[in-house]
Amino acid sequence: MKLHLRPLKVTREKQCLKLQETDVCQTGSDLIQTAAQDPRGRKRSNTTQHTLKFAQRKMPKRLYNPMWLHFTEPVPGRGKCIHCDKIVSMGSASGKTKNTTNLWRHLETHHKDVFQEAKQSKEEMKKSVETQIQESPTTILSNILLKEAKWKENDFKSKKIDKLIAEMCATDELAFSVVSGQGFKRLVAALEPKYELKSEKFYRSDLLENLYKRVHSCIRGLVSSRGATESFLSFTVDCLHGEVESIMILTCHFIDDNWERRKVVLHVKAMTEASIVSYVHQFFLPLLTYWNIHQKRVFLVLRDGGADVSEDQRLTEIPGLSCCAHTLQTVIDQALNNSQQDVQEVIVKIRTCAGHFHDSTLAKQRLKLIQKELNVPQNHMLLDDSARWVSTLQMLRRAQEQKRALGSYAQKYGHFSAPTSEEWELAKSVMETLAPFEEVTRDICSGDSSLSCVIPNVSVLKKILEAECAVAKGTAQFREAMLRGLEQKYGDLEEVKVLVLATLLDPRYKCNALSEDVLITAPKWLCEEEAACAALKKEDNKEEEGDAESKPVCKEEEEEVEVQPPPGAGLVEQMFASLLGQTPQEHKSPELAEQLEQYLSEPLIDRKCGDPLSWWRLNHPRFDLLAPLARRLLAAPPASVPAHRVFPAVSHSSDHRTTLPNGHENAEKLCFLKHNLPLVKWEY
Repeated sequence: MKLHLRPLKVTREKQCLKLQETDVCQTGSDLIQTAAQDPRGRKRSNTTQHTLKFAQRKMPKRLYNPMWLHFTEPVPGRGKCIHCDKIVSMGSASGKTKNTTNLWRHLETHHKDVFQEAKQSKEEMKKSVETQIQESPTTILSNILLKEAKWKENDFKSKKIDKLIAEMCATDELAFSVVSGQGFKRLVAALEPKYELKSEKFYRSDLLENLYKRVHSCIRGLVSSRGATESFLSFTVDCLHGEVESIMILTCHFIDDNWERRKVVLHVKAMTEASIVSYVHQFFLPLLTYWNIHQKRVFLVLRDGGADVSEDQRLTEIPGLSCCAHTLQTVIDQALNNSQQDVQEVIVKIRTCAGHFHDSTLAKQRLKLIQKELNVPQNHMLLDDSARWVSTLQMLRRAQEQKRALGSYAQKYGHFSAPTSEEWELAKSVMETLAPFEEVTRDICSGDSSLSCVIPNVSVLKKILEAECAVAKGTAQFREAMLRGLEQKYGDLEEVKVLVLATLLDPRYKCNALSEDVLITAPKWLCEEEAACAALKKEDNKEEEGDAESKPVCKEEEEEVEVQPPPGAGLVEQMFASLLGQTPQEHKSPELAEQLEQYLSEPLIDRKCGDPLSWWRLNHPRFDLLAPLARRLLAAPPASVPAHRVFPAVSHSSDHRTTLPNGHENAEKLCFLKHNLPLVKWEY
């Protein structure tokens, strides 16, 4: 007799729907009574039998059919007997015609004992399932209701989603109020109905604090002397000035063992103007102590170049360098402000044109109609920021693009006077002068740039200006002013040791961008840097190994190396013995010189497509003495732009959270998490 499962399934679903619609919490005998009733309320005498059929239909057949203890299915629709290896057809590969009738017949015909045993096992299993259903008829209903139950707060899956939501708010700069929105609630309910959203306060307070502490611990281990892969670290410091207070940001840079550049946002701090002047004492040095970074490990600090900051840094003997981007900005601003009158007038005239469209919606609509008539690009006019020369260049380019449209608009509607043909030529000459500076600035401010790009880029700018000044028309004074600014600000670049060595160890430039006089002193500087690196590494090893007195083996080795003066020797002999005994690194100089000579003899890599870190990753085994110096010198960025890029996140976080309790503190933590969570790959 065949079981009619389809009508029973529909009836069973109707019973479950009725349970949900009544929305009554039922337990024990209530569920049993409801399960035994049909939708009209009449009791069924065969409820247990129907439940058994429903359970059998839901249960995979191979789990309760003992026939599969004697057959396998190597090919769909074909069963293989494990006793005689004979292949038996199952009717078809899939569908309703696929069955096990032929398999049972094969056992009955060829393996009678096995057939009787399998048949008996099937009957016993059927009785066991029937008994289980009779004892607990609410099993299926309980499973259905459990599917709709919410996870508890301490459930592992619930905690994982809690953490993901907090990470999303931090990395995507979202306010925690997003969890209260209807759209977000509907999204979470559709993705995971069992997850129960918490309150905004839970994510902002409890979870954020726990998240910050764990990531903070990972970063501390990453930059501390015991956990860092690089002994020397470089830092960038920049300040965002506000109306009431300013925000100081500190970032740390190094190259790890895989020759990948790493940037860590160590701290975001709101400060007063008075504390910015002496930021080294009140900001930088305490943070080094806080992060367990010894001052000897500070290789370089990039700052904005303020006079007070530079003097404070010099007094504390911290190696520092002015931000190359800020210095370049100063050169161009001074040239624009002090250039010839004609250049200033044409910039002001174009700025007036752009300002007219910036303030009037009607003017924008009229300009758009004229753009369609003249078939010119339908772009808005750009108004520059006088503090950013790049925006001035972009404004001039957009005005040059809309040259015909501006002339037609001025002739038809007035409100401003369009530049003359001579003024347009002058504006074009200004753009041609500023274009190389824009390209160099983009190169310096890129995320992969290092100190090695400073000397080559400045040298290229000088050569361009020297060549253009001789044939310049209308902008000769402007270009001469920029050339004088470069000479004044960057005149002593080849006297800065870190810049020379970084350029030398960059396989894109090597010695080609340096003068012959510098190449004489460069090997000496390399030896000094190698000695400093070896000394710091030796100190780190001593800290890890403990006190040297507890290791007599080290003491015996030192006694073997030490040069003892002969008995009765005079003062001169004693000094020679002391001098020779204190120079154990002297034997490395010839090897370093040989590696440097071999390195310089190899061809340069492509400046735009080549990656210096990838080159060193492949070649550092051949240049084992130069590679540690390259890791140290190429890690430092040429500008404080990495710290400056943190400002948008800080501003966004502050705008949304400063009205809450501990708003500034939360903004600092969120900024810390935004930039450092990707660094630790969300594993902490």
